[in-house]
Amino acid sequence: MRRQLSVLRWVAMAVLMVAACKEDPTSSLLNGFSRLELEFSYREVVIGDSVFTYVIERDDQGNPLPPTASVTSGCTGGVASVGSANAAPQLRTAFYVKGLTYGVSCVVASAGGRVDTMQIATFPLGVRVTGQDTVVSGTSGQYTHTYFDARFLTVTGVPNPTWTTTDANKATVTATGLTSGFDPGPVTVRTTGPGSPAGGVVGNKIVFVDPRAFTGTVAGAFSGGLPGDTVIFVVGGAARKFNQIGADSINLMGAVPAGAVNPSFNFTFVPTFITRLTPDSAYVIVPPTGKAGAMDLVLSRRDSSKVAEKATFTSPSAAAYDPYDPADDAPGGGFTITQDGEYFVTLSGQCVQGVAAAPGADCDDFITFTNSLARPDTLQIAVQWVPAGADIDLITCSATCGSPFNFSGATGANPERISPPGLIVPASTTRMIYLNNWENTGVPRQLVRIRVKGIG
Repeated sequence: MRRQLSVLRWVAMAVLMVAACKEDPTSSLLNGFSRLELEFSYREVVIGDSVFTYVIERDDQGNPLPPTASVTSGCTGGVASVGSANAAPQLRTAFYVKGLTYGVSCVVASAGGRVDTMQIATFPLGVRVTGQDTVVSGTSGQYTHTYFDARFLTVTGVPNPTWTTTDANKATVTATGLTSGFDPGPVTVRTTGPGSPAGGVVGNKIVFVDPRAFTGTVAGAFSGGLPGDTVIFVVGGAARKFNQIGADSINLMGAVPAGAVNPSFNFTFVPTFITRLTPDSAYVIVPPTGKAGAMDLVLSRRDSSKVAEKATFTSPSAAAYDPYDPADDAPGGGFTITQDGEYFVTLSGQCVQGVAAAPGADCDDFITFTNSLARPDTLQIAVQWVPAGADIDLITCSATCGSPFNFSGATGANPERISPPGLIVPASTTRMIYLNNWENTGVPRQLVRIRVKGIG
């Protein structure tokens, strides 16, 4: 009897042991709450807008558990708020974070004695710049900024932005938005403040800098104001003096030197340059404007304050030709040089590779020089586009340009010069200098400066 009971006992124990071997040794940990995880540790939110996010409860194996977490805004009150959201059927606690005011705060999630925190930073959606559309050169205009949220409502309490302009030659701006005008033309006043983009939020306003009225007089020392003639600006006795810079640097051949007086018609409509500059006067060459009537003649950086001023110039003709060779390319036109100095002509119309592309184009100019000495005379001659641009050829020939040309000045250089030692003119002999507009773009009008020295 005892033996039978003992056998039954061992059989029962064996059954229990087999059942125990089939059971997962970690089954006691399943569905046990281990940790709490927010979607992000840091989140940026635009004021007036909301972002969707969530928190997940997990067991030790990382499996999500049914959501029981609570979420609240903490750290700093009034910066952001928390609102509930629905994430079903996913196992997570979803919620919205809404930006209220500028600042930093946090969101706290808690469940089963465990806590996780997400840092929150709130920013305006953007910033706008307000102020006048025009600033007169030599004066200042006040510009202000306004931050706005996702609903385009004004946001306060945001740090002041930084201020810049896109061209310091045209305008500068202080840390408070006070903008001062200099060179004429459009410039962007820009402000940058804290925002969710990496570079912050940016506001722009395009401002036009308008020259002030010229404070002196414009002398009528020109023959009708045609291309190649001269207009003289004369300052008054009490007016600011003109900038005094290097004699060659005032001629605009390429980039404008720092502090240079920079004249132009209709702002930058047709560039020109100053041939002579004194503290009280500036001699400006009339470029081929190609239009008749009144227009602004503007001087930029005219004094130590880099102020731009304008006077009214009235063109008597729409023609772009100069008075010396008004409408043809014949060698009989042009002018005679008798002394060293600077001379100005215009090559007008479209002249593709030296040939008129349209009827009436003035692609050539001719200059005559007669050596009245009893010995040879050597001239140094240079021609140059104003400003630097297309190719121009400087060629010498006989008095009628009927004999073969000397092409020593037919290169791609600008300025173009006759090869050393220069133009040698025998005693009692006449030579003609032939200028040819050789370029590929068909520029409709160009001002040319001719420098001559060595006569006599």
